[in-house]
Amino acid sequence: MKIKNFFMGLLYIMFFGGIAFAFFANYLYNNKIDDYKHTHEEYQTYAPVSTVAYDDESQLVYVFYADAGALNVYSIDGTFRWSLSIPNGKNDIGKFYLEDDRLYLMWYDTYIYNAKTGEFIETHECTDAELDNIYKFEENNSLEGTGLDFDLTDVYTVDKDGSPVHYIVDRPWYYALINPFVGFLISVSSVLIMSAIFIISIFKR
Repeated sequence: MKIKNFFMGLLYIMFFGGIAFAFFANYLYNNKIDDYKHTHEEYQTYAPVSTVAYDDESQLVYVFYADAGALNVYSIDGTFRWSLSIPNGKNDIGKFYLEDDRLYLMWYDTYIYNAKTGEFIETHECTDAELDNIYKFEENNSLEGTGLDFDLTDVYTVDKDGSPVHYIVDRPWYYALINPFVGFLISVSSVLIMSAIFIISIFKR
């Protein structure tokens, strides 16, 4: 009985701890930048890499963190160039796309920049045309043939076999675990185990 109570207590801790971890991870994703009209120093975040785009003409690599609403830009050799951010409070699952030498950051409002320099151009409410452009960009954006690849934490150049050669963004592997989904997975798992224990106890009576 003591072992069972201990195990059930552990499951309750997993349930509430998982929920708390999910909210904490989401809090860590949010940035505190309000200035959207100027470029910034390299943005450091726990948020996963969501989109990577490459412009062959300028040889710029655009690394977007949707959960933080922030974008870092690098040269193909890994040199950091500049960073942009959707204003604090409007940076929950942002969107990003490139079109005609312009860079678009979106979250209800659209923030438009020069794609080569990061210079601010204008802002306005999102339009239906811009939303369509996002979907087209996400469908057509491909790193095939660029020699680039990425995962949740890193962005890197690859050889012919697809093995990493040079890291443009190199973050600790455990950043991938600092994710709200991990917290919710822990909570759901604990509920499923508790449900299974409850059902088994019924059949044993």
